[in-house]
Amino acid sequence: MIEDEGRGIPKKQLHDIFEPFFTTKTRGTGLGLTNVKQITEAHGGTVEAANRQSRGAFFRLCLPLGEVNHG
Repeated sequence: MIEDEGRGIPKKQLHDIFEPFFTTKTRGTGLGLTNVKQITEAHGGTVEAANRQSRGAFFRLCLPLGEVNHG
């Protein structure tokens, strides 16, 4: 989990942030979080974003445990 203490994510944008080409920046492609989601899901995981109760936002990335290869 990664979290910050910034302004948080506006509620109206929260459901769009993983969509291709969605950005609030003046520069960039809006593909960063889309790629994170696609790669995570390709490995059987999930990624979510939400606002913290106090202040800021968090991203939680969960991946399933796999077999460990010890060489």
